[in-house]
This record gives sequence, C-alpha cells and structure tokens, in this order.
Amino acid sequence: MTVSLRPVTADDARLLFTWQSDPKLRRHFHNPEAPDWDAHVLWLKRRLGNPNTLFHMVMEGETKVGTLRLDRQSPGVFTVSIMIAPERQGQGLGKAALNLGRALRPAARLRAEVLAGNDASHAAFKAAGYARVEDGLYVHAAYGETPLAVFRVNAGPHVGLGHAQRCLALAEALRARGWDMLFLDAPGTGIGTLAKAEGFSAHSIADGEEAVAEAAEGARTLIVDHYQLDLKPLAEHAGRTWLLGAFDDAGSRPLPVDIAINGSPAADSIDYAALGAKLPLAGTAYQIIRTDLHPRPRRDPKQSPKQLLVTIGGGDPLEISETLLALLEKNICPAYTGLRVDYVTGPLAPAARTPRHDAIACHHAPSHMPDLLAGADIAISAAGQTLMELLYCAVPTVAFSLAENQRVNLAALTEAEGILSAGQAKTGEWRKRLETAIRRLLDDTDLRQRLAQKGKTLIDGEGAARIADAINGLANHDAASARQETRS
Repeated sequence: MTVSLRPVTADDARLLFTWQSDPKLRRHFHNPEAPDWDAHVLWLKRRLGNPNTLFHMVMEGETKVGTLRLDRQSPGVFTVSIMIAPERQGQGLGKAALNLGRALRPAARLRAEVLAGNDASHAAFKAAGYARVEDGLYVHAAYGETPLAVFRVNAGPHVGLGHAQRCLALAEALRARGWDMLFLDAPGTGIGTLAKAEGFSAHSIADGEEAVAEAAEGARTLIVDHYQLDLKPLAEHAGRTWLLGAFDDAGSRPLPVDIAINGSPAADSIDYAALGAKLPLAGTAYQIIRTDLHPRPRRDPKQSPKQLLVTIGGGDPLEISETLLALLEKNICPAYTGLRVDYVTGPLAPAARTPRHDAIACHHAPSHMPDLLAGADIAISAAGQTLMELLYCAVPTVAFSLAENQRVNLAALTEAEGILSAGQAKTGEWRKRLETAIRRLLDDTDLRQRLAQKGKTLIDGEGAARIADAINGLANHDAASARQETRS
C-alpha cells in the first residue's frame, strides 16, 4: 500500500488525542503526562496556526497511521517529530514517512531528538538516513556542509532549451568550485532528466513561487531562470536562506535580487540597480557557453563554405521548420552545388521530414551537436543560446528571432556587426530576407571573415566561470558575516 502525507486538520483532533493519550506512545514524549481534552484542542489550534510548523497525517492508502511534524527552528533548520499508531509500528511506516518529510524541504537541515528506549524511532531515523551525532540526537543534512545551489529553470516546447543549457553550464562551473546542485523539476519542463544526465540532483515540485521557496529553504543560493516567476515572494520568504540570483534578457521587470545575470550584448544599456539588483553581471563577458563545445581552427575564409548548419533551437514555436527546409531544397542547394547542409531540429520539436535534396542531412536532437557547431563553416540560427555558441566558435551566421527576448539579442548583435539579421521570423517578407542574407553570406568572403573575427571578440567562453566566481565570493562573504554576527 502507498504511504503518503496530507496536512493535519482540526477534524483529526480526536484521533490525535487518542494516540497521544496511549501509554505506549506517551512514555516516549518529553512530557510523559497525558493531556486533557481542552489543552489538546488548544495545542492543536496553535500548531495549525503556526506558519513555522508543517504538520502532516501519515496515510497508508486511505487509513490514518500516524503523524509527522516539522518545526522550523530557524530558516533552513527544522526539528522533526514522528508518531506511528501503536498497532502499526515495526512495518516500515516510520521510515517511509520520514523520507516523505525529507521531500517537503529537500535542502533543509533536519534534526530529531529521540529518547532512550524508543527503539522504534531510533530504528526509523537510522533507516531513513539520519546520522546519530550524539546520544539521542539525529541529523539529516542532505548536502552536509557543502554549499548548495538550487536552480529553477524554465524549459519546454514553447520555451526551448537555452535556459536549461546555460544553467547546466553554470552548475558545472559551481561544481568545480566545490558546490552541490539541486534542479527543481516543475511539470512540463523536463529539466530533471537533463540535470540527472549531467550528474546533478533533481526534485519534482509543483508550479509557483511558494513551491520554489519551500524546496530551496536551506540552500546557500537560488538561481531562477524563468521570466514568468515573481521574484518578490522569493526575496521576502520567511524561510529564505539563499542568495537570490536571476537571469534576465530584457530589463523589463522588477529584480529584487542579489545577482542579476544578462550575457546579452544589449545588457550594458539596462540600469539593473534601478530594477532592484544589488550586483549586475551584464554584457557578453557573462555569456554562458556549454562546457562540451570546443572551437576548431577555421578554414581559410577565402575558400567557399562547404558546411552549412541550420538550427532553430530546442523547439519550433512558430512552426518554421518546413519553410526553412523547402528554401534550402529549392533555392540554396541547387545554386551552391558544393555545399553540404546539416539541418537540426531540437528535442522539443517534431523531427523534420526526409529531405528532398541529397546535400541535406537532417538531425533530430543530435547528441553530437557540439561537433556540428564547431564544424560548421557558416550557419543559419535563431537568436537564442545556440547563436551565442556559434559566435564563440567564430561561425559566420544569418540569424532571426522567434520570441521577444530574442529580438533584443538580434538587434544588439546586428548593431555590433556580429551577425547578418533576417529579422523576426514569419513577418512580412521574412523568407525573402532570409534567402538574400544566406546568399550574401555564401558569396562574400570579406563579410565572412569580419563576422568570424567579431564573434571571437564578443564571446570568449568564460562567462560561466565569471558568474560562478561572483556567486562563490558573495556566498562566502555572507557566510563569514553570519559567523561574525554569531560571535558578537
């Protein structure tokens, strides 16, 4: 039978009173005297009204078999109390309930004091992974003394994978500096699978700011890469233990954060202090590049391009894949007979149909994407994270935007003369603009050379390291300040 938790309510008062009055259970309480009914009702009312108490009924199917309570002693630190009905002890319910309690606050430090002689509780806490630090005192700190960074990342068919890729790269940089990571896997994001593939922990949560705060309590840092989440509740949460960092692309929302991160070439024009950010990390010096991408020596730019990479990102929100493929088949490949095309669709988009030209190879969610990026002579790309990776690899690129946040990148990179722009996809004469730009890039040797050189100047690949150093320094400073305040 499945064990679960549900919040205790006032309707549970009579059953709780029966359990708490049972001599077999009561002798293991710090106060061994059985309560009277009125005192019990008042006690329960206070517990249910206390925001620092998480009080749950342990359920086996539809049957009530015990209670689990977490009492916040300070942000990120909880005392755990468990009670299993006398007739249900010794059946593994205590261990199961404690594991579920761990999931309520996966980053927090949990403590429990168990009296001598309470063999069932001693066994349950040991079985649930709690460490006995002294007589009767158990502690469960999932990440020990290692600093923990929690990530809430937006991803999915209508968002793409750019947010996920840059957060995974930042997580790798933090791991190299001695941090642990926990990725919060909200419905529809798929981030848990991606995180686990890179060796990071993941924890499933519901949507919303409160679910993020609950899961992050106890962490040293919380990084949010999700433009629809309201950052104010995360900044003001009663259980906050974290430095709050947020990725931003547009500077169009309040940012009550410790660190604001924007690696866009347009970021320097945004007044992040006015938006509430204490430390802005803005500009292409903070652009994050995936860790498995290794640029190769470029071919002589005077030679005609041999390899064209076409990519629209993790998804296809505007359904332009067929338009692009048809343009290549009918107009580009017949005119440039020495050109080979790698046409890539991401894991959140449908696989492309079989191409109708022998020069085109279609790839769906290719595992060798870094090789395709580094091996391209020229590219066509949406103006998201992949475009930054192409710039890093010095690949001359025709770019277009699929979403509002990409328009900012597109405009800034066009002004910086780092790309050729085809504008917003599926607007006006977009297909014609795109073809004109592709032909120009294929025909103009000097243009390709200028774009390649500019890309290397704009993106040096050290953004994740710089951000990780800033987070590490700020977190260590805050920890030292907290220790000093404790000693004072």
